[in-house]
Amino acid sequence: MNSILHQFLLKHELSNLQVEFDDCYESHPNFPSLFALTDTFSLLYIENVAANVPKDQLDELPRCFLAYVSNGDKGNDIALIENLTDKVGVTFEGKNKKYFPIDEFKDLWNGVVIAIEPNNENNKVRPKSSFNKIVYLTIAVLGMFLVKQWNVFSFDATISFFLYLLGFVTSIFIIIEKLNQGTESVSKLCSFNENTSCDSVIKSAQTKINNWLDFSDLPILFFSIAIVAMLIDTSSYLILNIVSLLAIPLVIYSVWLQKVKLQKWCFLCLAVSLLLVLQAVLLIKTGFEFKNNISSLLIATVLTVALWFFIRDYLGKNIFLEKSNKELKRFKRNYKVFEMLQKPLNVARTSTKFSTIEIGSHGNPVTLSIALSPSCGHCHTAFEQALALYNSSPNKIKLAIFFNLNPENKNNIYLDVAKSIMQINFKNQKEAVEALSDWHIKKLNLADWMFKWEQINIDAEVIENLQSQYNWCQQNDFNYTPVKMINGKELPEQYNIEEMKYFISEIEEETKPLVLV
Repeated sequence: MNSILHQFLLKHELSNLQVEFDDCYESHPNFPSLFALTDTFSLLYIENVAANVPKDQLDELPRCFLAYVSNGDKGNDIALIENLTDKVGVTFEGKNKKYFPIDEFKDLWNGVVIAIEPNNENNKVRPKSSFNKIVYLTIAVLGMFLVKQWNVFSFDATISFFLYLLGFVTSIFIIIEKLNQGTESVSKLCSFNENTSCDSVIKSAQTKINNWLDFSDLPILFFSIAIVAMLIDTSSYLILNIVSLLAIPLVIYSVWLQKVKLQKWCFLCLAVSLLLVLQAVLLIKTGFEFKNNISSLLIATVLTVALWFFIRDYLGKNIFLEKSNKELKRFKRNYKVFEMLQKPLNVARTSTKFSTIEIGSHGNPVTLSIALSPSCGHCHTAFEQALALYNSSPNKIKLAIFFNLNPENKNNIYLDVAKSIMQINFKNQKEAVEALSDWHIKKLNLADWMFKWEQINIDAEVIENLQSQYNWCQQNDFNYTPVKMINGKELPEQYNIEEMKYFISEIEEETKPLVLV
């Protein structure tokens, strides 16, 4: 289903989230359900709605949405819908788009839709892209060639090298698309209308030559060999142009495959074909001339083939590990597994009265409690993750921050930090949060922090409160920090606070009171 979901994100200008979306969706414990889909949208802060809509309200729906539509023998299946004025476009995974009259579509549609809000500034979190690395690599290779050409400039060789360099860059994008790591700009080119889909062509079984080679390998091999050969011997382009001519039958087959068999055009594949044709055309100018460049071509072939299959093997193992990792995440993010690993407290939090630094509304259903120590390096990460989790769902989460340190240990130089924070909290909670952020997130050194936040007069109530916090931690055998708890149960050590975002909905559901009817 990934292909139509990628198109869906692209049409909503959210293709920059494609990689992150795949990771969250495919590792969701309910994958590939409707809940997994909507929950993934929510995790990425994409406003979404899944609803059963009366069929007579079709014209009120967005132009593009997902829906469950009858797919022949498969029954109802999710499809990408384009709601046009007088017809409806329907695209199922792995199939071409079909258009139906509105009345006929209504008969096929069961009424369930999934729609999302258009892109906004909140969604524009850019994942790490390989585009810059490709640019740097291209500039480096071009620089090497220009240095080699410095004293014996050849116009024909330079034109050939530029064409091979363009082919090399295009080949890299083909590999990236095949690995589902495509950039936003390339994705737009590959899907600019319903007849173009690089994904469908590149991943088609029709492009496989044998068990160890397919058509996506050929461009990267040929253009890599060409570049290396020309860096060894600039005149290698003469024989490489002949090889380009011999590749014309493959170009014809590629075009036929896209036009007739797959009925989809691959922009990247067509670009490669065009570059090969241009190289072959250069034979009209250069003629059939071999010179002494066979050795450079052989050396380049051996080096490049060996290197490429090593890299491809590495990429294949990486994809396998990534897939396995998603399956393990799916298991780990199963709420029943998480719930089973939670540990009950020896002494309930409600049985001991001490005040905490609270962030969020008292009515929020999920309470994340953290016991910190100013001297604990891991507490920096815990507090930062907790604050980020709260900021992601401020209407669902409440934070309760307190300390696990012995107030009678006068040798602890960080004790005054805890005293000052709790003293500030009694007067101004917002300033207490700012003081915590300066210590755990901005990581001010002790002298700078004390200069800004030290409280000279500490109330006896503060000392008593710190002692109560410490005693409660000892009663629960918490001889470490940070201690992390969700709704009165200790967080399993296998999970970090950041991962709690996957369970907020389930925890919230559990805390809802039963309604008797």
